[in-house]
Amino acid sequence: MTPPLLRPPRALAAQFLLLPAIVGAAPLSAACERVWQASLKRLEAPQFHLVQTLEGDTVETVKAGSRLLMRESAQQPWRSAPAGIAPLRQAVKQTAGWLQRCEKLGAGETVEGAATDIYRFTLQTPMGTDPDNRVWIGRDNGLPYREEGGAARGTTRYTVIPRLP
Repeated sequence: MTPPLLRPPRALAAQFLLLPAIVGAAPLSAACERVWQASLKRLEAPQFHLVQTLEGDTVETVKAGSRLLMRESAQQPWRSAPAGIAPLRQAVKQTAGWLQRCEKLGAGETVEGAATDIYRFTLQTPMGTDPDNRVWIGRDNGLPYREEGGAARGTTRYTVIPRLP
């Protein structure tokens, strides 16, 4: 199994469902802009703990200050990303035009204490079209808390992160 930090950029993008870019892309609709901004806000948050189930495997990513660590299961050790968040920012820049047909579905449940709104969108990637993605975005802070799309399901916590090595 390839360590997550050595996977191709597509795999990094899959771990972060919200990776559309505006570089060189047409202007985004208001709903797509909200989804886009949520992806940026997570990357810029001082800390987060993302847990995703991706094709049957659980993948965790933790950002704590300038540290970025990942592991493929609770039984695996944490692996540091020496370059930090920079490769994820680069992945965002490489995904121009992926975000399409965004719409706000309405109010979602409270996640991690935050009232959310649910957005649905389509990802048009070089690997094909994924037409039914959803993200729960904090109404007041714009952070993504829950994601669903294709074979991936994920939740992000911003206040409670695991103890790191």
